[in-house]
Amino acid sequence: MNSKTNPWLAPALCICLLCLAAIAPLAQAQDHITERALFEDTSGQLGFAAARDREYRAFTGLLSRGFSRSAFWIRLRIEPGAPTPEGRLIVRVRPGYLDQISLHDPGFQLDGPVTSGDRYPIDRDAYRSLYFNFAIPQGAAPRDIWLRLKTTSTNLMHVEVLSPHQALQRDRVHELTFAPVLTLQLFFLLWGLLHWLQGRETLLGAFVLKQSLGLLYALAYLGYFRLFWPDWLWPLSPSLLLTILIVLFAASAYYFDYRLLREFRPNPWLLGLFRMILPLFAVALLLVALGDVGKALTLTNALVLVLPLHSLATAISIPARDPQPRDEPTLVPKPYVVTLYVLIVISLSISTFPAMGLVPAGDWSFNGFLFYTLWTGLAVVILLQIRAQRLARRRVELEMAYRKAQQHSELETAKRQEMGRFLAMVTHELKTPLAIVRMVLGAAHRTPTLSMQADQAIDDMATVIERCALADRLDNSLLKPQVTECDVEAQVRELVEHRPMPERFELTGAAARIHTDSALLRIIITNLLDNAIKYSPPQSPISLRLEPAARHGIDGIALEVANRPGKSGRPDPDRVFDRYYRHAKAHNVTGSGLGLFLCRGMARLIEGDIDYCPTPTHIRFRLWLPRSISR
Repeated sequence: MNSKTNPWLAPALCICLLCLAAIAPLAQAQDHITERALFEDTSGQLGFAAARDREYRAFTGLLSRGFSRSAFWIRLRIEPGAPTPEGRLIVRVRPGYLDQISLHDPGFQLDGPVTSGDRYPIDRDAYRSLYFNFAIPQGAAPRDIWLRLKTTSTNLMHVEVLSPHQALQRDRVHELTFAPVLTLQLFFLLWGLLHWLQGRETLLGAFVLKQSLGLLYALAYLGYFRLFWPDWLWPLSPSLLLTILIVLFAASAYYFDYRLLREFRPNPWLLGLFRMILPLFAVALLLVALGDVGKALTLTNALVLVLPLHSLATAISIPARDPQPRDEPTLVPKPYVVTLYVLIVISLSISTFPAMGLVPAGDWSFNGFLFYTLWTGLAVVILLQIRAQRLARRRVELEMAYRKAQQHSELETAKRQEMGRFLAMVTHELKTPLAIVRMVLGAAHRTPTLSMQADQAIDDMATVIERCALADRLDNSLLKPQVTECDVEAQVRELVEHRPMPERFELTGAAARIHTDSALLRIIITNLLDNAIKYSPPQSPISLRLEPAARHGIDGIALEVANRPGKSGRPDPDRVFDRYYRHAKAHNVTGSGLGLFLCRGMARLIEGDIDYCPTPTHIRFRLWLPRSISR
């Protein structure tokens, strides 16, 4: 994948690496805790006096006890260290979604325990940040303090005791670390939303839903909801909203996997399993509504642990090549999809196993889900970007294919229409001559007049057939000019002599010899002369004029043929050169409607042209020919 395809990919990856690098300084601050010990109150009812003297078991690192109804007591040995200007230390508890943490400091507390958690307003904290904080006197000698954890979420907790300055520094580093994470998640969301608005595709809609819930989950997980939670909303605590978001986010991610993988035609049984498992998230929401948050989260985490394996198995079942090619292309090659889900399984396992108390927890256990939403969002955006580009290319290909099909359809329609006009013309124009021939053949006595009529009818039919053949040869570029020297005036006079009543023609002007195709020129002049005879009043004069003429700077000659309009009237100037065009009043005269169409086509074939130039009193056609053609 090149940077041209995804120009923002390299900067996004750089930001991710900076985020990871920013976590390193978090371990550098001095923790004032020297010993940690744990006691599990399975009843969840013991007070401090009873729990204080129980047997505690030493542990190191993070507390990871999964989902449990027990209360957990943590005894911490505090080393005060060098005096701080404030004279106090900050007990800092992560993550920011624990329900209730109580601090017991019998050496200094006079008014009983201090309580914090996401069920309590942040105003109760002596030191405010995205996490839970307690301020305790620094003291001069080492001492023990106790924390009691009771939560419906996973019992995954990290405690550290820092000076106020160190706590402030640690908070700023965390904020700087997660700000680009949230920014990129917002960017992915907006990217998906803009693309979804363009096409309203279900897959993009599922991605937008997943990213929206993922962003809200990240904000709640990091403690932003508690930080800005209004007082009037405290009956609905951030803890409950986070639980709902966890279920909805997991469901939306699974639904997106279903929409994504179905485009690759994986194993139908594995794909069908998606539809069977999705209702389990509704069961989790029902448990939340019934108040059993612990069971709802346990079910959701179990699904989060198992379902990526199911998605991976579904991705593995994708055929290497689609056995039934479809109109739409696949997103990316199968190895890309399989690799994506392998990484999803790994990243979710890092957070899910510790959250369920199955393996010891590390610092990554807190942020694994957050970075899962980040890099999976990045990976999915890349996949969808590739998909969008491939679909765009496919759309262009389909549009081109559609245009070609449309052009082919229009061409076929034009051919059918032309064939219809041709058949109509042939039927009409041959009907009269055939009737005359039939009449002559059926006559008892064949007179010279009848024989002449039969000969004329046969000539008319031959003319129609000849013009149809010429039109076909012209359409298929079968007419090739054969250039010879030609005396236009002599050819016009010869053709006039062979017309009926040659005395009707009045030829004026003169023209020099030209080099052109004499046979094609003869056909053109013949058609013009015959049209003038047919569509002029009987006995009326027909004017012919030859003269030198230039056209577009090219020297040549022009032949004008003019006659007065007959009973057929004047032709339509816009249609006079169209194939099969005949004036409505001209159908009493035998003709094919091809004469002027052939005249223009042949004239242009020999690099000339013909124009209809009527006058107030005459129908006039002007044929222009160059002195010599280039072919």
